[in-house]
Amino acid sequence: MKSSWQFGLPEEESFGFAQAVEVRGLIHVSGQVGADETGRPADVEGQMRIAYRRIAQILDQAGATMSDVVDETIFVTDLGAASRVAKAIRNEAYGGTPVVASTFIGVAAIGNPRASVPLLVEIKCTAMRAE
Repeated sequence: MKSSWQFGLPEEESFGFAQAVEVRGLIHVSGQVGADETGRPADVEGQMRIAYRRIAQILDQAGATMSDVVDETIFVTDLGAASRVAKAIRNEAYGGTPVVASTFIGVAAIGNPRASVPLLVEIKCTAMRAE
């Protein structure tokens, strides 16, 4: 059986995706960007914090927490700027030094049709529900 979660955003229906899908205890969280109802910060630090906050919200809806994350992929448009802040923000998001498989990738652009400022960060992850 498959469960899914959404935020009720227009692009979820128009593009056809869920914020997360759970299959057999694995929760696959779609890439979360550095934009939310409060806006889109112009710096990588603010966007990274929002992306992790969105992940935590989705995991909470799914009955999981950041401590259940087993794998993450972080996409950034500026590796240098993101590298300077990533460790502190990840420690903050995970409540200490995370122990997860992690991939950090520099990309040319991150897409979002509603973005009013350039998106600098997208983070996707997989969590395993604690038993």
